[in-house]
Amino acid sequence: MMVMLAVGLLSLWYLRWQWVACCHEFSVAGLSNRHQVGLFYSGIVASVLLALFLPVSAPQQVVLSLFFVQLWLLMCFDGWYGYLPDKLSYTLLWSGLLWCAYDAPWLLQDRVWGAALGYGLPWTVGTVFALLRGKEGLGRGDAKFLAGIGAWLGVLAVPYVLFGASALALCYAVVQRCRAASWPTMLYFGPFLGLAAGIMLVVQYWR
Repeated sequence: MMVMLAVGLLSLWYLRWQWVACCHEFSVAGLSNRHQVGLFYSGIVASVLLALFLPVSAPQQVVLSLFFVQLWLLMCFDGWYGYLPDKLSYTLLWSGLLWCAYDAPWLLQDRVWGAALGYGLPWTVGTVFALLRGKEGLGRGDAKFLAGIGAWLGVLAVPYVLFGASALALCYAVVQRCRAASWPTMLYFGPFLGLAAGIMLVVQYWR
């Protein structure tokens, strides 16, 4: 138990510094204002607390808190900077596969197919959209993000997450349309993917 807690705390610290490294890589020197700082760290605390309320063992709560924190990092980065760093997406992907190999190895094939489908669905949609409209619809960053989600949640969850994220994005666009009397010109999909994935995981454990 103590070992798992120590690993969890060290992982959280590592992800914090990984966030800072990604900000510098994107030519952004950290978080730009107090509002972002407060929202960022409040989200991390909320992610950990959410995992603690799931009906699972203490080691699983630690690992799932890491999953929620990784979702939050990617959601913030895409929402604020319009960019999903590969190093964060790959961390999400490999941590999901490695945890499955340790905790439930009989589900590893399902998680691998989940990662493959998670990448393949948005890649296909984006490619078809680009061929029809001549511009990019979904970026490869979204595909890598969904691949990481599939590695954690499994192949059957991927279509639900993609549908849920699309529905959330549509609702957000409609609200923005009503408030500003015009449709948003740019809508980053990462925050909606992360929110849909978090909801899906909670539903999986509470159903």
